[in-house]
Amino acid sequence: MSESGDRNPKSLFELAGAVAVLLGLIFVGLELRQNTAAVQAATFQDLIHVSSDFLVGIGSDPVTQRIYATGRLDPGALSPNERSQYFMLQQAYWLRMQNAFMQWQRGTLIDEDWIVYQSVICDSATDPGPEAHWRSQSAITPAFKEFLEACGE
Repeated sequence: MSESGDRNPKSLFELAGAVAVLLGLIFVGLELRQNTAAVQAATFQDLIHVSSDFLVGIGSDPVTQRIYATGRLDPGALSPNERSQYFMLQQAYWLRMQNAFMQWQRGTLIDEDWIVYQSVICDSATDPGPEAHWRSQSAITPAFKEFLEACGE
C-alpha cells in the first residue's frame, strides 16, 4: 500500500484528542456563560430583596416613616434621638446603594439592572439629609463618592 493510503493511528489519536480538547473548551465556555448569568440574576434578586425589606420597614412604621421623610429634607428638624435613628437608616441605605454600585463595577450587576439603581441613587443623592450623610461617611468609597457627586451635575 502507498504511504498516502496508510492511516497512521498516532495521527488519528492526535486528531481525536484535539477535537476532544476543542469540545471541552466549548463546554467550559457555555458553562461559564451560564454561571455568569446565574450570578448576575442572584445579585439583582438579592439587591431587590434587601431594598424591599428596607422600604417595608420604613413604610410599616408611621414614626420611622415620619423620621425618614423629615430627615431627607430637613435633618435639623429632628430631635437628637430621631437624628440618631435617621443616621442608621441612611447608613443602611448608602451601604446598600454602594453595594449595588460595586456589583455593577464588578460585572455581577448588568447594565439594565444597574439603570434602576442609578436612577434611585441619583434621585436621593442631592436631597439635603442624604447628601449630608454620604459626604460625611468614611464607609463610602472614593469611587462611589465620585459617582454621587456626578449625580448632582
